[in-house]
Amino acid sequence: QPIDMQRQSCSYPYGSKHPEYYAHFLKTFIPKAHGLGKKVRVSIVGTTPNEYALLTRMLVSVHCDEIEVNAGCPNLWKKGKQKEIPSFNPELLKKILNAVLRESGPLRVDVKLSPFSNPADLVRAGKTLAHIKGLSGVVVCNTFPNASSGASDLVGLGGAPLRFITLGQVLQMRSLLPKRITITAVGGVSLQSHINEYRRAGAYDVQIGSFYISHGPSVFSRLQ
Repeated sequence: QPIDMQRQSCSYPYGSKHPEYYAHFLKTFIPKAHGLGKKVRVSIVGTTPNEYALLTRMLVSVHCDEIEVNAGCPNLWKKGKQKEIPSFNPELLKKILNAVLRESGPLRVDVKLSPFSNPADLVRAGKTLAHIKGLSGVVVCNTFPNASSGASDLVGLGGAPLRFITLGQVLQMRSLLPKRITITAVGGVSLQSHINEYRRAGAYDVQIGSFYISHGPSVFSRLQ
């Protein structure tokens, strides 16, 4: 099956500037995307529920279409200390999502999770998300925390090495979540057969990151 073109969204790299910077950019970018028939999804990350709520209010104000709550970013550090990853703390995850959903209005809200190496952690996260009213989807999965090339600092590992891990995470999450919550698979998509595998495992759609960065926007035509 081809990629669901109805939900194909625009993506743009982000950094760590003040929310007003992104609001200014999005006020120009979103109308252009809508003019091309594209929805705009923005991934947000913070360190507290209040920060996520602030970013959500900003996205509502600029008429964004969808919010992806990044609960799996491993790259938040301050003074040499790594911030907690919400995916692994069900209570914090619930507080963040409820804070976002209180502010999101009609916007679609999905949450992006880290890959779980402990099956019990995955079950706890899945059961928590199953009871979050207003949550539309779960994105599986973010990068694996604290990898290294041996010559680099600690970073998140993504792309092709995650594909089989993501397949397993999708299968498990699909069994835990109600049908109203869709699953988006992320990790190593570079062939139509990879999309088909994810769909068979229970994913509704996919995200493509590494392959896009390596080959540019033509990848979307090649995968239809």
